[in-house]
Amino acid sequence: MRLGTILEHRYELDKPLGKGGMSTTFLAQDLLTGESVALKLVPADSSELRDLLKTEFVALMGLSHPHLLEVKDFGQTRLDGEDLCYYAAELINGVTLDEFARDGGKSFAEIEGALGDAIRALGFLHDLGIVHGDVKPQNIMVDSQGRGTLIDLGCSRLMGSETVEKDVSGTPGFIPKEVLEGATPDRRSDFVALGITLERLFPSLSEPPPDSVSELAQKLASERREERPSDVGEVLELLGMER
Repeated sequence: MRLGTILEHRYELDKPLGKGGMSTTFLAQDLLTGESVALKLVPADSSELRDLLKTEFVALMGLSHPHLLEVKDFGQTRLDGEDLCYYAAELINGVTLDEFARDGGKSFAEIEGALGDAIRALGFLHDLGIVHGDVKPQNIMVDSQGRGTLIDLGCSRLMGSETVEKDVSGTPGFIPKEVLEGATPDRRSDFVALGITLERLFPSLSEPPPDSVSELAQKLASERREERPSDVGEVLELLGMER
């Protein structure tokens, strides 16, 4: 894909921002608005990838939260003989939470602000009856001011929607055992991934996290649903943060 290419007479590709699975995200200029945007593209000939991208766009469309990604446009195009689906979203100039933690060997106190931002965004989704489905350090972006944004709702679903084996989605190692076995995802399913996220971040920190945070991570990731916090408000309270 050549830089400088213009898609749909609107989006001029500037440079690649990242690649994940079969998706590629570019920095692009929106020639209609003059804004810089993140343009996420997937091959349109894969119904699975196309559906995941559309699921993510639809889940975010119309939502307004300071720590959730704002999506702007969805479409399909053809470039160099290949059919592509895309969406345009706000551009976040930053790094993923795991990269942020590793940079300079930060303490937990230095990352907890961005983490708290993402947890509040997760609570916002839960209040709307949406399970994120893929909470992990790589899906929390941190900008230059240390603010966190929760991204990638490609695995999201409405609470109460039943799971069958072929519908299980998410990142291996972060998916709760009960969901793999066919249980209906709920907010406590996201908490398992949040607990594992914390545990994955601990080795990157300059010093061990407070005991209370280590204990919370274990509680969040517990195989027993009833041992996990009941909602995001409880998680934030245990972290000493306000909702």
